[in-house]
Amino acid sequence: MLGGRIMPARAGLRRAGINPFELRGKEGLAIVNGTAGLHGTPPWAGCSRAKTSLPLRSSLARSVCEAALGQTGAFDPRLHAARAQPGQIATAAAYARLLRGSAVRRIARREGRLQDPYCLRCQPQVMGACLDQLNHGAAVLRREINAWTDNPMIAPDGEVIYGGNFHAEPIGFAADGMALALAEIGAMSERRIAMLDRCASQPSACLSHRRRRLGFRLHGGAGDGGGTGQ
Repeated sequence: MLGGRIMPARAGLRRAGINPFELRGKEGLAIVNGTAGLHGTPPWAGCSRAKTSLPLRSSLARSVCEAALGQTGAFDPRLHAARAQPGQIATAAAYARLLRGSAVRRIARREGRLQDPYCLRCQPQVMGACLDQLNHGAAVLRREINAWTDNPMIAPDGEVIYGGNFHAEPIGFAADGMALALAEIGAMSERRIAMLDRCASQPSACLSHRRRRLGFRLHGGAGDGGGTGQ
């Protein structure tokens, strides 16, 4: 597609002033190899969207913390430095920065709980672990798209080397890790919604007809206290 028009690739290249790429030995096979598809849109899109949405999720979590009179001591940098997990430290710092200067903090110290539910108190630990997984997955994918993943490998001196660089295990593990992280981000969000639901003294799931609908729940039964952030 060029200028909003679909046309043959040769015509598009000619109009754009680009010379066609002349394939050399093994390059044609490398392009259509199934391994290349694993480097494509799905893992990158999921990782990119998740990392882009993290600041928004942090801002929403800050709002929930204020609405529920959450204690900000759970974001104390000394606590997280003692564990030395990079994602946890970064997430706690982001929450502390967002809550700095909040007038609700004074009310929370006076009227809040000694310890908040997990969905507030453990946000740096959970979201930080998710951030670490997403960063790890992105690093794996970045290495893979710049790597030789074809077989056999033709060395610069012309020697043909047979091996297994086509195997997608690194990407598979990375993608599974990112999927787990995204699921846990959603679970933590659901727990915060359930907590606000109870704090507001609303009917469970914000609906009076529990037997017929699940309302704002992401999965059955979670609103009754199960899940990560009970």
